[in-house]
Amino acid sequence: MASAPDPNPATTQRCWQAATLPAAHIRQWEQRWVVYDHRSGETHLLEGAAGALFQWLHQAPRTEMELIEKCDRDLGQEVADAEAFTEQLLAELRRRQLVKERK
Repeated sequence: MASAPDPNPATTQRCWQAATLPAAHIRQWEQRWVVYDHRSGETHLLEGAAGALFQWLHQAPRTEMELIEKCDRDLGQEVADAEAFTEQLLAELRRRQLVKERK
């Protein structure tokens, strides 16, 4: 398993949360999640790590460090840089307006 990188304290202290969506609007099949966003009318297909990260944030807000550690723990063999990978996943979910930084 890859070891977690030395985290950037300014980055890892940020807290993230999923958009407020009813649980009924989220369905999971194996490693795929279908998320209906009633705010925009869009339906999103999230696969693999992106879906898992969204689901975890939908359960409760998490710090970026918690997300990095989860990616490293769950995907360590597949991800060389858990911090960069987590930031990439968050950027994609943020672009889709499915997560936001918690103030």
